[in-house]
Amino acid sequence: MPPSPILSIIIVNYNVKDYILNCIQSIQERIDAQRTPYEVIVSDNGSADGSVQTIREKFPWVHIIENNANLGFGKANNAGATQARGKVLFFLNPDTLIVTGIEAMCLYLSENKDIGLMGSTVVEQDNRIHVFYKPSIDSVCLQLIYIIPFLGRIHMVMSSMVFKSHVTKGAIFDVRYLYGCAMMFRTDAYASIHGFDEQIFMYLEEFDVCKRLRENNYKIQFYPRAEIIHYGGQSVKQASSYSMIPTMVKSQQLLLKKHFHHSWRIRFLFEAMIELKKLIGISLSTGIDLLRGRKRHAHGELMQWHIHYLKNMLHVLQEGNKE
Repeated sequence: MPPSPILSIIIVNYNVKDYILNCIQSIQERIDAQRTPYEVIVSDNGSADGSVQTIREKFPWVHIIENNANLGFGKANNAGATQARGKVLFFLNPDTLIVTGIEAMCLYLSENKDIGLMGSTVVEQDNRIHVFYKPSIDSVCLQLIYIIPFLGRIHMVMSSMVFKSHVTKGAIFDVRYLYGCAMMFRTDAYASIHGFDEQIFMYLEEFDVCKRLRENNYKIQFYPRAEIIHYGGQSVKQASSYSMIPTMVKSQQLLLKKHFHHSWRIRFLFEAMIELKKLIGISLSTGIDLLRGRKRHAHGELMQWHIHYLKNMLHVLQEGNKE
């Protein structure tokens, strides 16, 4: 690899050997190191699937940081960034594949000092384009919309139409938030916010960094001409879905306390009401299916998941009221 990379690609790995090998292979095939000198840094969170050794054998030019424990997403990314040399930092999930346009996005970002962060088109494994929605915790008004039956669905459909129209035009446009699986920062912008908040173990990191970048007067933009494929949640699948619920709820609480210190309880309560609405909707759908003589096992599992999630949220509210 060239001694002075422009682009530093940082990948956090946790027991996803096949995915990260394919990810690195796609980087090697889709990014021209002569046009865009780059480096790949793998920050490994104590993987036990042989992925570190295999990466060393297949891609000896990749720099590997062995954390020897699961530090979480943000802390592992920060560890990678401390050893990065590029003017642009690209935090990429291991369960992604580069398709096209990353070089052009990197060049555009490096030439525009007012932009702190950019994101690409993300295509899910079923060929659907992932649509970005403004997180409800950012706005009490948006929370109320999602609590009221049908209004949340209408908002999602309208947001999807607007987003897809922008993507179809291929024009770069401003956004408030980006999907966290592929985030490209200017290195100076990343440094200005001191990187990821290491108190947030996993989930909603993109909400936090985007909000802090905007507070530092950086733009966040979407670059539709760049594209990646995302397989989604592969590291999380190493644990049961129920075991990750407390971490997800804790992230919500931490972010609300951090950014909305005086109103975090009411915002968290509204999030619990949104969760309750989802649970009621699934219950009604399950009941209708049973009346029609159909029983969907997936509905039952989904109900149990939302019940566990809501219980954890209520526990946080109870603890919060004691403070």
